[in-house]
Amino acid sequence: MNFKNGVISLDNGVSIRLGLIGKPEKPHFHGISEILCSGIPLMDSSFPSSFEFSGPASFVYDCFVPLAWSAKSGTLTLKTCAKGRDVGRIWQRDQYDNDLLEVKRPAPAPEIFIDFIFTGASEKFRGVEFNGVKISWSISGKKDSLARLRWIQHWEFGSGLAGKKLLHQSQISAPFHEFSEGSSWSNVCYKSLEKGAGPENISMQLNPRCAYHQLFDFMYGENRIFLAYFNEAGALQTMSQKNPGENNFFVLDQIDFPLSGSASLPGKTIMISDEIHGLDDLAAKNIWFSVNRVLEDSWRAQTGIEKSRILPTELDGMWETIAIDGKLHFGTLSDHVPAEKYLESLARYKIPKLKKLGFKRFWTRPFCVSDSSELLFWNKALRGRGVMDGDVAFGSCCCAWEYKPSKLFGGVKAAKEFYRIGHEEGMEIGIWVGNHLSTRAPVLSANPDWSLKDASFSNPVGGYDKHVLAPLNWNSGVRDWILKDLLEWKSSCGLDFIFFDSLGNLGLKSRNFADNELRGNFEGLCRFISDLRRNGIEVICEGRSFIGSPYFSISCNGNMKSENDPLVGQNNLAWFKGHEDMLAGIHLFTDKISNSSEESFVSMSFKIIANGGLLKVRECKSEAIFGFYRIFCQVSDLMHDRELLPDSKGVLWHTQNGGKLFFSYQKSRLKLDGVHELRQILPDGICPSHNAHHIDAEALSVYLALPNK
Repeated sequence: MNFKNGVISLDNGVSIRLGLIGKPEKPHFHGISEILCSGIPLMDSSFPSSFEFSGPASFVYDCFVPLAWSAKSGTLTLKTCAKGRDVGRIWQRDQYDNDLLEVKRPAPAPEIFIDFIFTGASEKFRGVEFNGVKISWSISGKKDSLARLRWIQHWEFGSGLAGKKLLHQSQISAPFHEFSEGSSWSNVCYKSLEKGAGPENISMQLNPRCAYHQLFDFMYGENRIFLAYFNEAGALQTMSQKNPGENNFFVLDQIDFPLSGSASLPGKTIMISDEIHGLDDLAAKNIWFSVNRVLEDSWRAQTGIEKSRILPTELDGMWETIAIDGKLHFGTLSDHVPAEKYLESLARYKIPKLKKLGFKRFWTRPFCVSDSSELLFWNKALRGRGVMDGDVAFGSCCCAWEYKPSKLFGGVKAAKEFYRIGHEEGMEIGIWVGNHLSTRAPVLSANPDWSLKDASFSNPVGGYDKHVLAPLNWNSGVRDWILKDLLEWKSSCGLDFIFFDSLGNLGLKSRNFADNELRGNFEGLCRFISDLRRNGIEVICEGRSFIGSPYFSISCNGNMKSENDPLVGQNNLAWFKGHEDMLAGIHLFTDKISNSSEESFVSMSFKIIANGGLLKVRECKSEAIFGFYRIFCQVSDLMHDRELLPDSKGVLWHTQNGGKLFFSYQKSRLKLDGVHELRQILPDGICPSHNAHHIDAEALSVYLALPNK
């Protein structure tokens, strides 16, 4: 290993060229201009990637002067002096969300030393060798100087980006893209997909990677796979983008860390595979699945979070209320009932119906103590008929005060009966939990440090009303306070799971500017989830995350149009038509699909389930789809290692005990390795077994083959 003329050479054959500029006797660099792995260039060398370190003060460090280098055990460390500049703007903002400017003489930036650490990396996924480099950083300098690294990368491996393909599982971007000069792709969250990529249409540009996206970058072409990921679990914001008219794929990673003068930052590994002869979409997706599983398991192990299962789940939707003699009544399947009888009515009339259809889990709108239970409903009872959500005066049921069953709904006694009946029906029963409390929650008045503050020292509400929502500081005592309520709920009622709302836009999005170290929520929130799982409470989370079982709504516009979708334009079910395999591990729900044939919709639903995902459609009346749910509940624990089969034959899952689970897309024959005990899985049971060397499968059917002992 050595560092010579701006080139870092590692023992595994990887070389990294820094974009050195300036005088030969004292050069400096802003970023990396070239990485070669196995002789393959990973980026366009005509312009470098760039690093920018900063903190809340007005200094930005984006120029690095090499001082010395050392090598040990496969790692080369390049010590640099980071040169800062005063940009005259600090992180904090005024009450009207304007930048706070420092109108003063430019000040010299404090001296900061940053080590760039390059470590040779190799991995094997599904038998394919990958080789590359891990890049990490170590900072030393003035106390409380830095709290952020932004790394703007661009990746164009091999002969260039054109013709390469991207796989990216996300809540807010297309899962598959083939690059061309005129193509465009982004994982930015837009207000509407129809209004273009202008700044006026951006809802959220930088997103928490572990709340909305897969944990890695994955592209393929020219018989090779490009792979990049962060090894260590942490608070990462990201955006990726391909602009029309350019042949560059940009990735911006932002590492947020506590304000400090000394820090070691998580590293990103960048690798390319050995040549894979005949690499096609199918082979790439099989490797993608393995990478996804390995990295998510790694992040869960690092954070102590046990994996939560994915099961068919139903939510009791919008509450309709009506006043009868000045008392509030709720609409249910059995007509309108008094508020204190609402939960019992759900348990006796709705849960048995859901069980019969194939649902395994059920949760209702929040019936904990909230703005709605304490302030809102009595007002609506006086006004007459109304729908609960959207009341600006008090906030909705999502504005919780504490996670105890509200007396309005019959308190603990009614909740116990609700859970008892649900469990007798074989259903798992959960509750809604937010990353926030109501601003009126009494506990926040007594503990103001339990809520986050943004750069303008207001509530960072992620698009909601800051006067009614207070996002929580999960590094404070609120974590144990809420955990205590939920464990009491489990002890008294048998709480099975929570639906954890607003993970990305409230839970993981913001720093806490009321904290001296400007810490974010990642560590505290992970400890909260870990404690829940350790106590037997599973977690469904809004978004796409390793933290819990992903569950989110998706629009049906485009090829599968919805007439009344609350999130029209931000994502699109049509993205996954033909790429149902990219919904592995995700539970989607959507509105009524109006212009897709029954046959097409049933086929898509089967393919989603075959790949380990679920799709729930409001007002669905398809018996076939409900049958798929019941099959999924029987076999989901067996779905371990996925293999997509050629010629659209279907999906083969390898179980942990050596068995095979075959989801057949079409009538076909699948050969088995030796004699197996074969069973067909039906919606309401399993066919008698018989021995066979192959499976003669019908379309849209499921078979379990176990080695014959």
